[in-house]
Amino acid sequence: MTRKRWLSLPLTLLGFGLYLLKLPYILKAWQTSPLDRPDLLFLILAGLMATVLLLGSWKRAEPQWQNSALFLVAPALALFAWSFPLDINLLGIVSALSLAWAMIWWIYGWRGAWQAFPMIATLLLTCTSSHYWLSYALADYAINGLALKIFIAAIMVILMTLNGIFNFSIRPASFFFCILSLLTLLIYLLANTLTQGPPFKPELSDGKYGEYLGRKTPLNEADLRFFRESQLEKYQFADKKSAIDVLVVNCQDNIHQIHPASHCLRSSGWKILNEKISSVIIQNKSIPLSEIHAIGGSRRILLWAWYSNSQLSTGGFLGFRRFWHPHQGWRHYQLSTSAGADLEIARNELQRFLNQDK
Repeated sequence: MTRKRWLSLPLTLLGFGLYLLKLPYILKAWQTSPLDRPDLLFLILAGLMATVLLLGSWKRAEPQWQNSALFLVAPALALFAWSFPLDINLLGIVSALSLAWAMIWWIYGWRGAWQAFPMIATLLLTCTSSHYWLSYALADYAINGLALKIFIAAIMVILMTLNGIFNFSIRPASFFFCILSLLTLLIYLLANTLTQGPPFKPELSDGKYGEYLGRKTPLNEADLRFFRESQLEKYQFADKKSAIDVLVVNCQDNIHQIHPASHCLRSSGWKILNEKISSVIIQNKSIPLSEIHAIGGSRRILLWAWYSNSQLSTGGFLGFRRFWHPHQGWRHYQLSTSAGADLEIARNELQRFLNQDK
């Protein structure tokens, strides 16, 4: 066995080192998030795929040392390092797997990288919150994120099988064109979550709020589980026409303790019927917010959610992550009311409540 071939397997395993560093975070997310928990199946499937490669084509493969793959190594390392000051674990996981795949490409050439792609793509399905974000991006098409991930995993199994039978591959240029097209489409679908508007931080408390009377309500287990150390305020306001449930989250410096409202609902067993970013005129300001129509048991609600500090407000969680910095006094608001067949009635009630003068 030549020295270069002897080095190929250790270097391949070294390429997965950064992903292994993120694995404890991924495992912890699976323990705490019901939406992420099924992703363990994709990790097991990727492990089976890696075993097949190690015992099959990679066992016989000669190292190619294709230096053109190194153009992917530097960006992957840079993005992994950048994920720490940005505090974005998803970016760290994606960049770590990109580095692992680049190392395979460097050692075994494009043919080896193409053979490994189904396994790497299956590992990408273990990215935390990917179920939620795929469901959110494709909400207009009623596509469930987990169902889509299972479909992608099945396609990867088929692709790996075809690779083994027919020994084919596509050109690198065609491959990267397809990847960039998919990324562009995903960014387009999520772009509206970055909408920002003027700050809107109503001071809500038990007592009187305009025509509404309010009382403080106890926090439940789900509230404490999702927002943990954040300071929570929960109220119910009512007048002669309607009742409004309010949750105010005073965001602390740990960004990972703040979650999108629909993520919390899904994790608590609610079904999201519709979710969109809207701009609503409140107190003569155009405020961006997430509007969520959800059903849980026999209850249907319309929920408005937004994030605000003293400089701006944004309706989407990605916008919040984009603009968030610590020590800026961010608050996350969730207001909900019962919704019947006519959602416009529920919208008017929420808007009427927020336009009250305390």
